[in-house]
Amino acid sequence: AEPGDTLHVAGGVYFGIRDRGYIEVRVPVTMLGGYSEDFAVRDPLANPTLIQPTNESVGNSRNPLLTLKSSQAGQRFVLDGFIVDAGMRNAYSDKEGWPEGVETGRLLLPTEKVPTGILPTVDKPGLFIENVASAGDVLLQNNVFINCAMYAVHGGHKQGSFIIRNNVFVANRMAAIEIFGTGGKKGPRGPLEEEEL
Repeated sequence: AEPGDTLHVAGGVYFGIRDRGYIEVRVPVTMLGGYSEDFAVRDPLANPTLIQPTNESVGNSRNPLLTLKSSQAGQRFVLDGFIVDAGMRNAYSDKEGWPEGVETGRLLLPTEKVPTGILPTVDKPGLFIENVASAGDVLLQNNVFINCAMYAVHGGHKQGSFIIRNNVFVANRMAAIEIFGTGGKKGPRGPLEEEEL
């Protein structure tokens, strides 16, 4: 895809590049999920589009679910109508924190011992904006970010707009969103004098 292209994605469960547990968006594009199989209708509720790799598909890659790799001023990245779910690639206790009616035990941290045959939890965000992709505009709307063992959305942004609206964030361990400024001048060093009151 070229910068500015629109990708129409049918409902389904996607494991990522060659089913390896992650997706890299190398240039800013518009990604619209929720299409029917024949692409005649777009309805994200009727045609859920999940980025939901399994623990096995992730293997040793340990990457964020979705990464924007590059963006320039004047370019725009849009993610609209997706469910970004890291739940299947996390490791869960087979003994602790398992309330009745819940599918799994508690989330195991990446540093904890995991049950035999299961890979550790991937401690990466659901959507990661690389620092090199810090210019341009970003719009995240009508998405669900769930079960990310780190942040749901994380990264640096140098210039342009960063709009997050009408999304749902559930069970993301660290926080829903952390977007920080990049570039520019560094702040003052050392302690600052405080005004006397």
